[in-house]
Amino acid sequence: MVKYCKECGGKLDASVKFCKHCGASLEQSSPVVPKETEAKPKERKKLTAKQKLIYSIVAAVVVLVSGLFVWGKSYTSPENTLERFIDALAEDDYKKVQKLVLVENKAITDEEAKAVVLLDNKDYGYIDLDFKTTKEFYDYNSLFDMEKNGKWLGIFDSYRISLEPQSIEVYLPFDGVEVTFNGKKFKPSQEDGLMAVYGPIAPGVYEVESSFKGDYTEVDSKDKISLVNGYSIHDINLEADYVYLQLENYTNMPITNAYIEVNDQQVKFNEDFYIEGFGPVSLDGATTVTPVIETEWGTINVDAIKLEESYHSIEITSVPDELTTTVSDSILLYGEDYVKAHAAYDVSLFTNVTERLADIFTSNFDYYRDYEELFTGQLDSVEIDFNQFYFNDETSASVPAKFYFTAGFHDPGDKAEIEERIDHCLLELNYDKNNKTWLINACEDVWYSGDFEATKTLEGSKELYQSNVTTVSKSDTVSPDLISQVTEEYVYQLVEAINSNDYDKVSPYIQVGSALDEMQSDLVARLNENGVTQEVISVSISNIEEDGENWIVTTNEEIKVMYESGDEETNSYVWKYTAVQDGDDVVLANIE
Repeated sequence: MVKYCKECGGKLDASVKFCKHCGASLEQSSPVVPKETEAKPKERKKLTAKQKLIYSIVAAVVVLVSGLFVWGKSYTSPENTLERFIDALAEDDYKKVQKLVLVENKAITDEEAKAVVLLDNKDYGYIDLDFKTTKEFYDYNSLFDMEKNGKWLGIFDSYRISLEPQSIEVYLPFDGVEVTFNGKKFKPSQEDGLMAVYGPIAPGVYEVESSFKGDYTEVDSKDKISLVNGYSIHDINLEADYVYLQLENYTNMPITNAYIEVNDQQVKFNEDFYIEGFGPVSLDGATTVTPVIETEWGTINVDAIKLEESYHSIEITSVPDELTTTVSDSILLYGEDYVKAHAAYDVSLFTNVTERLADIFTSNFDYYRDYEELFTGQLDSVEIDFNQFYFNDETSASVPAKFYFTAGFHDPGDKAEIEERIDHCLLELNYDKNNKTWLINACEDVWYSGDFEATKTLEGSKELYQSNVTTVSKSDTVSPDLISQVTEEYVYQLVEAINSNDYDKVSPYIQVGSALDEMQSDLVARLNENGVTQEVISVSISNIEEDGENWIVTTNEEIKVMYESGDEETNSYVWKYTAVQDGDDVVLANIE
């Protein structure tokens, strides 16, 4: 058993009687009474209130820092970041999404964030939130990735959701179209004409709004598009486009000015009567344009056009009302003069015919006198088809008409037997600019009238003109003047016969059964079959030479030939005709 000194507490061997440390006796002779001066145990010193407060704060700070460290490390972790992203999508909280995501290391706009939150919408379903773990969610969805993004509080690694950048190639229908994505106008990264590329922007479901405001229309459209494939292409469709308008001048009317009126504005046709690229304008029919066609004879009335297509052909098939009136008056006057002049065989009674037509009537009247044929008649009415009115050039036009007469030819001393007679002819009119009147230059017989439609009917005076011509006996001798007259009339009537396919017009000037009779009969039929027409430019007699009982008549003729193809040529001829006497008359028997 180990002993200890009672005086100094040192360790002692069991057999010693004195302490080797302090020399105290180890034997106990009597009980020892403690001295009053023996030291008492030391009492613990109490803390002040201030010290307690400091100690409490320090302890709290230690606990808080420890907790914050643990929380911060957890909060900024990839797992927690992904969970917060999933929650934001589920709540459609685009603000939270905006704080959690990046596109090419850049923050996204509000408009992009609003597009992102629609990715889990059931109508689109590009992101599925129905997963048991965030890892499954992360592995399944390919539109985003996780990447480190600096330090949070300068201590903790921070993470963000990196969205796959998207680009969209947009094609515009025309210049001036503005495009917004969820209401925001993005700056194109590339432009080429009507093509623009936008991006990079965040994936999502965007409302693409296109709008245009121009001089003639305002249009807009909205489309929902999903940007999830990295690169998309989109065509902008607007109910508007540039419009092309063409005047089809079927009457060949000389036009002095042509334009369209739209929204109190005028847009002119070019020299080819074409408007190229007018607009853009709405093509829903809400926009109308009114063509205005001005001519020397007034304005042509054309119906307004609703713009529903990008190309419109404007057909001019009518003539101004003023022109219709003046031409109608001229044709009616010609019809009245016709019966008056024929009854008297007096060309001077025509008041609105050209010199060319007056010469033809002079020849005709001489012929009627020679054959002692008299005319009695009246004009009942005239029908005109202005649907077929056509300008040959700036001062010449043609129109078909039907003259309804009650008339007839008769011998001197006989009572006139008159009956209904219809002359259907193609009138050629020349415009006299000085007097601003229309003159009749030709009245060619028309045999086929199936397409004739009377657009205007004029009532005649129905005043009957009886013949007042005094006939004379034929001379016993043939004068050179008669030979010249017959030959010249033959040339004109041959052309009339060719153009109308009516050999009877020229046959009175040709000896029946002669070589010329057979030759010219075939000529009339052949040229008409080939669609060839002619016009006499001039004819003159250069020589008349007796040949036994006959005469050789030399002519100089200038004839215009019009082919069915539209080609024309003018030829000069020198012919030698054989003229023979037929009673008191002269006819032609041959040609060389």
